[in-house]
Amino acid sequence: MSGGQTPLHLGGPLGLAGLAMLAGATGIFVMAGSNMASPGASETEIAAPTRPAADLHPGDPLPVVRPAELPASAETQRPAETTLAQLSQDGSEIVYIVRIKGEPEIDVITRNFKRDRAAADIAWANLQARYPVLKDFRLVGASYSGEIRLGYRLPPGLEPTRATINEIQNRILQVDSVAYADPDYVAQPGKE
Repeated sequence: MSGGQTPLHLGGPLGLAGLAMLAGATGIFVMAGSNMASPGASETEIAAPTRPAADLHPGDPLPVVRPAELPASAETQRPAETTLAQLSQDGSEIVYIVRIKGEPEIDVITRNFKRDRAAADIAWANLQARYPVLKDFRLVGASYSGEIRLGYRLPPGLEPTRATINEIQNRILQVDSVAYADPDYVAQPGKE
């Protein structure tokens, strides 16, 4: 063989299809970005279309549709989800993702947290009664995979440092059936 370069290999028909989809998505992203309002535009300029929808042509900016405000009752009907260090007037709350194996209450909690919160809360209270080390934690979430989310409210003025987070984590790990108790670092990690 001579010193020529090998041809570009796209991985067959599926590789070529994937490359075409990536190019199409990039084109849509670029086109959508070019139609956005300028950063200095007022809210009325952004919200109001320049033409009625029937008169839109390719290349015209699309009208911005804003979602309606949620009624207060819908806000209160959502299940309480808490982030790692959700600040409030009472102090910070640290959330842990916990897997507890072999406890019958965990099955009840994970099956019912979203469907029947009262049943999940009763099961959580029963588990807390058997393991007093969990009495300062509140149930803030559960998944069908068997994980629960436990929130711990810090006293006012106490920062959620790594040492504090680890100390509270060790309290959860005192329960023999706990497989793991990991701080939920997705929202905001603790400070050193």
